[in-house]
Order: sequence, then C-alpha cells, then structure tokens
Amino acid sequence: MKGSVLAVVLVIVFIVIVAGIYYISTSNGTTIGGTTSSTTSSVVGSSGGVLITSDNVTKTAISGTWQISLKNTGSDAVTSITVYLYTPTRAFICSGAATSDGLFFKNCPASASGNPLPPNATVTGSSTGAGPMSATVGTAYPVDVHLAFASGQTSWLNSTVTARSG
Repeated sequence: MKGSVLAVVLVIVFIVIVAGIYYISTSNGTTIGGTTSSTTSSVVGSSGGVLITSDNVTKTAISGTWQISLKNTGSDAVTSITVYLYTPTRAFICSGAATSDGLFFKNCPASASGNPLPPNATVTGSSTGAGPMSATVGTAYPVDVHLAFASGQTSWLNSTVTARSG
C-alpha cells in the first residue's frame, strides 16, 4: 500500500515538473529542446571610429549567451573597453590588455593600460548566464560601450539588441 501511494505521488510530482518546464519554455518564445532565438542590433552612430559589427543574444530554454564584436575604423588606439547589456539582470564584459584577451567578464574591471583594440582591428567577446538568460524574446535591450582611447579621450557608443524567436 505504501509503495503504491509513493509511486502515485512521484508520478504526480513528475507531471507537475514537466508541465512547469513546458509552460516556462513556451511562455518566453523558446521551445523545449534548445531552439535558439536570434537578435538584431541597431547602432546609434559610432564613437571615435569604433563600430559594433555584430551583437547577438542567443537564448534557449536552459541557457543564454551574449556575443558582441567591435571594430576600430579610426586612427586612435582603444586602451580599455567595458560593454553593458541592460537585460533584467544586467550583464557586462571588459577588455583585457590585448586584442587576443577578447571581451569577457573575467577581464573586469577593464585594464587601464593596454591595446585591446588598435586601429583596423576587431575584438569579440561573450557572456553566458543570468544576464542574457533574463532576456525576453521580442524585447529590445540597450547596449552601452564605454571606450577609453590612447589620446586620453573617453566616449560612449550606444546600441540596442532585440531578441527574436528562432
């Protein structure tokens, strides 16, 4: 008798968990099985010749990834970069001392001295976890890039990225 009651309770718990996962995964535009959502990015100008060449938030039912690329088309080297994604849980990534260090959370705070983005170079980076996972498919989120240049100037580059169902 106790064994059959326990079996029924376990089956009910399993059904509730599966129903909850299905509800959560379909309510934000993703599907069970890891279908990803893609994004588009719109850049509001450039800053000191630095452009956002790609900006993507990829979201599955169980994870999220933010990837961004910056290109320096100007003549002044960039000495530090901090990039913010304003999803419900904010994400940010920073430059290391060299282009090969990329843009990653582990580099934060950004190195004050280095050459992470010399003229005619591109730097890429990514972040996984709570920030990109908190995005809602179909919602536009601000992206702000803080740049410090070898000349001593600093500036901001502003953009938006919109998560879309894939």
